[in-house]
Amino acid sequence: MGRLHTDLSVVPVGTAPSPATSGTTVIVTDANAALLPNIYPWMGVFKPSGATPTRVNAELVIVISASSSGGNTTYTIVRAQGLPATTARSVIVGDDFYEAASAAWLNDGWCIDQNTWTYSSVDGDTGVVTINADLTGVIHAGDRIKITQTTDKYFIATKISVSAGTTTLTMWGGTDFTLANAAITFAAYSHVKSPVGMNMDPLKWTLQLSDHNDQTQNSPVGSTYYNIGSLSLSVPIGSWEIMFFVNAKATSGSTSGIYVSISTANNTQGDIDFSCFAAAPLTSFYGGTHRKKNIILTSRTTYYLNAIEAYGNETSLVFFGEQGPNIIRAICSYL
Repeated sequence: MGRLHTDLSVVPVGTAPSPATSGTTVIVTDANAALLPNIYPWMGVFKPSGATPTRVNAELVIVISASSSGGNTTYTIVRAQGLPATTARSVIVGDDFYEAASAAWLNDGWCIDQNTWTYSSVDGDTGVVTINADLTGVIHAGDRIKITQTTDKYFIATKISVSAGTTTLTMWGGTDFTLANAAITFAAYSHVKSPVGMNMDPLKWTLQLSDHNDQTQNSPVGSTYYNIGSLSLSVPIGSWEIMFFVNAKATSGSTSGIYVSISTANNTQGDIDFSCFAAAPLTSFYGGTHRKKNIILTSRTTYYLNAIEAYGNETSLVFFGEQGPNIIRAICSYL
């Protein structure tokens, strides 16, 4: 069983960060690393050997990753953390290094981040911020995000990357929250499912097209997909369970049939896992059609509800929204 956290494990710094007050790696022996946590991130403390830690002599850091080589373990760290933020100290060989609980990680499930978060862009309910540190080992897709822009706002992280030491974080605000082009005065993240203040009602984190109208395509042409009623749903970056439901009808002079699918184009079948078929040896036939699948999107994508005749002799294809809504739904998989 892998260890999660450790108690009372104070180890000496083997190789200090360089520069001592701003370097982002620290080295200890593998034997000493075996006493420290082996999952990430965790909160670490530097202090003089044997001294009682104080705000004057100690520094809190976030340990975001580790690698072992030649009998030594190198930790990658984010400096000057804590609440309020501690000051980066001049770490030397022999300093004490250990895991400790921090107020920054004990605030109702939220981990308070001391870096600067800056508005970058917004695409509807999806916002992008930049952070002046590498947090790719700290924040992951699916983490909960809390920021303050006059009022508290809550998001789910959907994508994170780093370039030249700056993190770009994409986050989705569900039905309630939108990133504003304004200052961010507080930022926090959480690895837990439901930190205090964040409404985890699935309806808050679901996108849905619900059409209650009958949509008809008369005189369909064989081998042609139709986006009947121009029904579609735009889904942002992230991991989603995407589904559709429609009462579909086909009319012909003999056997009637209809293929229904959702696709990323308005005139194709798309992914066959998103397709279904209904038919009967009747001049008019309809039935409920439904498919769902989990998808990871790296860019905003529109899904179209399409249909095609099955036998080449159909005179009309219908989505019966009045008998029950035509639905395209995307539920955030990070719930």
